[in-house]
Amino acid sequence: MKKAVAVFDQTSSGQGPVAGSETSDVGGTVTFSQKENDVLTHVQGSIQGLEPGAHALIVHEFGDIRMGSNSTGGPFKPAAKDGVIANITANHRGKAIFDLNEKIPLSEKDSVIGRGLVVHEKPSPDSGDGVGWCIIGLEG
Repeated sequence: MKKAVAVFDQTSSGQGPVAGSETSDVGGTVTFSQKENDVLTHVQGSIQGLEPGAHALIVHEFGDIRMGSNSTGGPFKPAAKDGVIANITANHRGKAIFDLNEKIPLSEKDSVIGRGLVVHEKPSPDSGDGVGWCIIGLEG
């Protein structure tokens, strides 16, 4: 089984106090697991610090979060539906919990490992700015 994890750290770009870096109040964890020879990946997550309502969860091209979501590039089209994993919904306390299966490669040339994961202010297709960002990494 292949596994990956993305951790939103509720602090900053992940680089500490860097000139020009963006900050975020979003925190949480998203896990990815894919059985051998399976096309679908199981995605589970809990993300807090969001405004209540719907938000797009999108894989972006680059794992560069030095400038927040601005340095992650555009949606990574080979993942899910043109990079969009799902529209997730935060409750009245700003927490979104989700459990789904999507076509998200964890290996080969189209792997999402090392790419950016961004929670956007609005749902797709007009998702607006990123409000939380992190890097998808191998799970140990």
